[in-house]
Amino acid sequence: MRTLLSLFVVLISLYSITSKADLQTECSHYHEFSSVLQFVRQFDDPAWCILSIDPVEIGDYVYRSYLVGNDGLFMVFNAYGEGSDSLFTAARDFYFFPRTALPDGKMTGNTLSVQTASKDAVFNFNGDTGKILNMENGEVTEDLAVNSANNGGVEIKSFKGLFLDAGFAVGHDPAMDRNRKVSFQDENGVQCTMTAAEVFTYANQGVSFAFPTDGPLKTFLAAKCPQLKISF
Repeated sequence: MRTLLSLFVVLISLYSITSKADLQTECSHYHEFSSVLQFVRQFDDPAWCILSIDPVEIGDYVYRSYLVGNDGLFMVFNAYGEGSDSLFTAARDFYFFPRTALPDGKMTGNTLSVQTASKDAVFNFNGDTGKILNMENGEVTEDLAVNSANNGGVEIKSFKGLFLDAGFAVGHDPAMDRNRKVSFQDENGVQCTMTAAEVFTYANQGVSFAFPTDGPLKTFLAAKCPQLKISF
């Protein structure tokens, strides 16, 4: 998890959080457990509030975990066993909009609810099995097999908002591939495809989403993808 996390360079904090100090205060640290999952929220330099969801036990190092960021990211991380990161780790990246909150998680009974930076995009996990139960305000499917043949194993079918599918890659963050095709999808299922380089920036061997706030993103998409319904 931390291997892929280190690829990200977050440029500034978001929305009502106006400074690194404010973000650090708002992004209170917690670490909680279910029988098979642990989830941790923490502040990470330079200005990132992250929520990670990991198995309590990783056994043979074949597992799936998740990382949620205040830039809208919902990363599906896969590990395929012991070996080099370039061959035995992979990620599938989604981003949800509008970004109106910090990532958050809570346990209710044996259900872990994970709220992304878009507070309408909430994923519910079974705390006894670690599997995704459902997605509030959207549709998600999960292939329980952890292997490199299923694009990370998690697919977002729909969301009552806007989301970006930045794709899947083995050994690095998919957005690092500047020429890869990424796709925005609106609440009606209408899509707009472009290259990763149009919506990500690259510096110091890292990558970050090019629109840290939603206003410039909306302006960009209105010109690039007039077919999309953007309700924020």
